[in-house]
Amino acid sequence: MNDKREMIRNAAIRLFARRGFHHTTTDRIADAAGVSVGTIYNYFDNKQDILDHIFLTERAKRQEVYEDIHGRSMHPMEKLRTLLETHFEEVQANPELVAVILREGHNVGERVREKEGLQRFLASIIAQGTESGMLRPVDSEDSAIVIFGAVRAIMRNFAERWEEGQTEPGKSDRTLEQLLDIMDNGLISR
Repeated sequence: MNDKREMIRNAAIRLFARRGFHHTTTDRIADAAGVSVGTIYNYFDNKQDILDHIFLTERAKRQEVYEDIHGRSMHPMEKLRTLLETHFEEVQANPELVAVILREGHNVGERVREKEGLQRFLASIIAQGTESGMLRPVDSEDSAIVIFGAVRAIMRNFAERWEEGQTEPGKSDRTLEQLLDIMDNGLISR
């Protein structure tokens, strides 16, 4: 990836996380990235294009990881655990990005709005597990919605605490373990 494009993307993430998409100008992004405003327009059509690029880049990164986990030969519950642990490692490593994803998801362009990502992979793993008999029969789409809702709530809590400067080491890990425990006891075939 082009270094300047990445510098612009990273600067935009920092500013969108702290100021919000609508309160951030391309002038501020250029200044934070150490480039001219004209340079931004060499890489992006406008501020909306930068936001869309942030989401598309992160989706592509996660898609690769999710597909790797999904393709592994392991119990579906272990796939779910690995998928969520990997997801939350990224959440904790990139609090500014999490803030942008949660706060600005409604501002992305149409090309970014397609239904992909974590929820789709959760549904697919659950469907695999129910079809194989390793997980009890449940509606995989509905179950994925429930789990994804819990994941978003944990992410939102993490982002809010980060914004307030109150990050408690291990809190998200403990919350994730609680979710996984609930999933273990509620999804495994008996």
